[in-house]
Amino acid sequence: MEPFSMLKKAMSVGMDLRLETQFHGQRHPAVGIACKDFGYCNDNPALGDWMRKWEWKHSWIDDYSWMTDQWPEALESLAAILRADDFISSTDLVICGGPAWFCTMIRAVKAVAMLLYFAWPLVPLVPFSLRPQFLLQIQALAQASSPPTVVVAANWVLAAQFALQARMPVHMQRVHGLYANQTYSPVPAENGN
Repeated sequence: MEPFSMLKKAMSVGMDLRLETQFHGQRHPAVGIACKDFGYCNDNPALGDWMRKWEWKHSWIDDYSWMTDQWPEALESLAAILRADDFISSTDLVICGGPAWFCTMIRAVKAVAMLLYFAWPLVPLVPFSLRPQFLLQIQALAQASSPPTVVVAANWVLAAQFALQARMPVHMQRVHGLYANQTYSPVPAENGN
């Protein structure tokens, strides 16, 4: 919700743009909150089933070991689901809040402008042998200019992680603070940083 709110607010300044919005796969801070609290009640059962099979059940219980052998199967099934959905297949912009590997999958299926908002580490639970590959995919996606991609990290730790692991600087915006009308005022370290 936070990156959407940030984008909506930015687009309302001096522009007369209309947003048609759908939320899919949202589960933080609670599954279904986009519908229950904000009225975005779209449902794509096939996409929900895909998320449960390939992402949700793995993200806190185990690693994504399926990626080693089943990546093509997961990508093909996601492609079929996204192409069959009239709204998704005609969208001009996707906001992807991760996981990062999922954002690269979306781009592999649909060349569309993207706002990537990361509040979580880049490759958590991804099999160690696949991490370099995913970091390169994330780097390529983040550097894309046609269609464009904008990457925003939710905090300086993630911005530093992008610099270290993906070898690239990214924007840092404390979207959660903007969403709650709070400012970011960290206490300076003794050395002034």
